[in-house]
Amino acid sequence: MRRLLSAESFDTAAAALDFVAVCQGDYARSARTVWRVEGDGQPPPYVSVFEWGGHFFAVPNLRVWFVQQATGAPGGIGAFVDRAGAEFPEKSEIERRLAELLKAPGCYLVSD
Repeated sequence: MRRLLSAESFDTAAAALDFVAVCQGDYARSARTVWRVEGDGQPPPYVSVFEWGGHFFAVPNLRVWFVQQATGAPGGIGAFVDRAGAEFPEKSEIERRLAELLKAPGCYLVSD
């Protein structure tokens, strides 16, 4: 997103502004919960994703992942290019980032 926010082309700049607008609005409404995190307290954090991008020339379809526990603020995990459709090849990277983010190296993802 840093690259998009500093882009000089119209499409990438417009995509960055659109993404900021989505994040400031209610992006959770279009998100779906995919996993929950086991081994990190009660209630367990939930990992959700929303699809974004593809509607600007220079921006591919992305999956934007975040984690949320109870009523706490969501924490961003990352965005990955959607090349696999319904599969999530980025799962191991998401687990690694979650272990850092939650400071819980023993946590793992289970299907929701």
